Amino acid sequence: MSPDAHLQIQASTLPPAQPTYVLRGHGAQIHAVSFLRHNTRLLTGDAEGWVVLWSVALKRAVAVWRAHQGSILGLQSWGVDRIMTHGRDNKINVWQLPPVDEACFSTVLPIDDTTSHRKQPWLLHCLNVNALNFCSFATCTTDPDATKGAPSSTDEAEGAILIAVPGTQDAQIDIFSLPSEQIAFRIPALASTKT
Repeated sequence: MSPDAHLQIQASTLPPAQPTYVLRGHGAQIHAVSFLRHNTRLLTGDAEGWVVLWSVALKRAVAVWRAHQGSILGLQSWGVDRIMTHGRDNKINVWQLPPVDEACFSTVLPIDDTTSHRKQPWLLHCLNVNALNFCSFATCTTDPDATKGAPSSTDEAEGAILIAVPGTQDAQIDIFSLPSEQIAFRIPALASTKT
């Protein structure tokens, strides 16, 4: 028996890994998770559009709000204080939530109350996008050094960001640019490949 086969047999007989801690707070299925702020925060989004920002050290919610009217498809941070959420309501929202403002938000979890109004972070951008086939967005930041002169805003200092989402036509990709909120590129479907 080869050493690799022996390792495979041993690995298959090991019990499954056990969680160190379980964060309970969503009343619906979790559809997206993302670590941010140097892994000190965990962002979770559920099937009802709720977002919970967790303190990893405290294992407690530090901000809870309803980001979308549909399921959350994707979550990501942009820079130090911005959070991007993509929902089945055909929107990508960019929220501003600096660490110093976390104490201003509700920590009541969706499992405990989904009817009360919650304060939301400042909405910086709202892109109308396609939410085709439950595909989330992908991002790529541009080089902040490419700007001429001194940056005049936080967006310019951290660079612009490109966001790829499913296009409005089948198998097409739309690429938006932030902070301009304009379509920068539209990649057509390849006739030779079925996607």
